[in-house]
Amino acid sequence: MDSLILYASSCDGPDSVPPTPEVMETYSNTSSTPEEVGQSSITLMFPKLWFEANPNYLNYVPVPSKSVSPDVMEMQIRASENWSGKCQILGNISSSTIAIVGTDDYFTPAENSVNIVQKIPGAWLMKIKDAGHGLMYQYPEIFNKAVLSFLNIQELQSSNTNSNANHEVRVDMKPVRTPLIFSNDLAV
Repeated sequence: MDSLILYASSCDGPDSVPPTPEVMETYSNTSSTPEEVGQSSITLMFPKLWFEANPNYLNYVPVPSKSVSPDVMEMQIRASENWSGKCQILGNISSSTIAIVGTDDYFTPAENSVNIVQKIPGAWLMKIKDAGHGLMYQYPEIFNKAVLSFLNIQELQSSNTNSNANHEVRVDMKPVRTPLIFSNDLAV
């Protein structure tokens, strides 16, 4: 694998930042119907101000046609609670890596992506300002441009290394090691 793209990720472990209490309550409330969990989930996918600015969000945010059963939800919660994480092996990753996360992600707080990037040699971090866990639906153009730009840079870097093996000229592209925060009005 040449390139690794991580989206709203966490490796758990002792430095992990858990989801907000609202998220935990939504998924651990066994008295809720699957439909109620689904409705609560969608409200947690995006920052509250985004809903106010996008009252027709259902026109472009996909809504699952089937509910997840309470049994499956319970298994997911137990798996999440029992997983000890894999932060300690991230330093073994040699693929070019970018972590993309929203600054207002309630499910996977941005600090988790910062933690991951600090452990993977040369990893890049892109934090999208005012974006939630569903940032690919909030700001699809920014998300797509970020991914494509990262992949294009990796391709250029690879072809530059291969084609200039016998030349003096070499372009050295280094990853950004500090968090980048892009607002929703920035063209990446």
